[in-house]
Amino acid sequence: MVKIMSPTASMRDDHELEVESTESLIRRFPSESENDFPTSKFPRISHLLPNKRDQDGLSFNREEFISAEDLRNLAQNPNVRHFGGVLAVIAGWLRDLGLTIRLDPSDSPGHVIVPEMNRKLYDSSRAEEERIKELADKLVRLIAESNSIRIHPIPIPRKTKS
Repeated sequence: MVKIMSPTASMRDDHELEVESTESLIRRFPSESENDFPTSKFPRISHLLPNKRDQDGLSFNREEFISAEDLRNLAQNPNVRHFGGVLAVIAGWLRDLGLTIRLDPSDSPGHVIVPEMNRKLYDSSRAEEERIKELADKLVRLIAESNSIRIHPIPIPRKTKS
């Protein structure tokens, strides 16, 4: 069974809990194949770019509500579920970059989005794509400096021919 809420968080509804600047927000990301893994550096900018499911904003989960392990285990993609990683950003980093954090409890308790980094904007123009890539790059640097990878990915094994 997946634990998605801490005892303190469950005392009030998710929409009532403002995200504190010191809170960790977590996001899962895919791994690489064994061939590419030795040269891979984690996280990558691509791990913080909005994907097709991030239409309203880049998706994170509050670590107070769900553990990194449980978040990874909930991944729909089996490669992410078994081999992927989980990174963390500090809410204050996002705010320092001029970004907002919006509660989105409709997805799951503790789910939040960063609306300024959504897929619609990313696809709207080259300038927006570059702006979002620049923000992702700044976040990757902060993650690397603070060593805030919660789960390091493992290489996806090569498929063997039978």
